[in-house]
Amino acid sequence: LKDNNIALPKTAKAHDLTYKYLHNCGDSEVRLLAKTLDDLHTDRNNADYHLELTQYKDFQCATMAHLRAITAYNDFETLISKSGNRKKIVKGVLSYKNKTQT
Repeated sequence: LKDNNIALPKTAKAHDLTYKYLHNCGDSEVRLLAKTLDDLHTDRNNADYHLELTQYKDFQCATMAHLRAITAYNDFETLISKSGNRKKIVKGVLSYKNKTQT
């Protein structure tokens, strides 16, 4: 997003906006990746703030989250490298952003 002049705040709100922008850009593959990012963010928050949830105390859980993040990143890079995809995604993000700005 940043590489395409789509500004995000330097606050926790950036996570939510990134998800919303990608989820609503009009590309079904990007929508799935946005869901993965949102799930990873939820898991991180649970691990950080809900210490009673024992499943997040496991090293394997952290390793799996790391692998999911790397896979999502690589999948996104592959998607945007295909001819015309980057422009289409950016256009979809900007369209959603313009509709939702007040």
